[in-house]
Amino acid sequence: MMMKTAGLLIHVVSLLVAVWTLAAMSEAWSGLYLWVVAPYLPPLVFAVNAVKGHAVSWVMSVTGVVSSLLGSIAYLSVYFSPQTDAQAGLVFVAIPLYQWVFLSIALLIHFLVKRNTRR
Repeated sequence: MMMKTAGLLIHVVSLLVAVWTLAAMSEAWSGLYLWVVAPYLPPLVFAVNAVKGHAVSWVMSVTGVVSSLLGSIAYLSVYFSPQTDAQAGLVFVAIPLYQWVFLSIALLIHFLVKRNTRR
């Protein structure tokens, strides 16, 4: 139970870090917020289900934690870097794309493993 709660805490903190860094860099809410925040929502749902006791595969658990940490590290590195330029802002476009690709591959593996265990 402790690991499940820790996973949920990692997801929530990572989501807050993403929103905080984006809010600190821009004044207005836009579609970019949705683009940055959206990859954190599926792992957060899986983490909540794991804490509630529903069966969640290890593939989705590991993927969610890695994906969340990847984004947090990238966003914090941009925020705390003393020399930021226009290319640093590209992290808000590229990292969510990498997170979606990573999550898509993990979902494919999850459903393939789930299908093979039913047989």
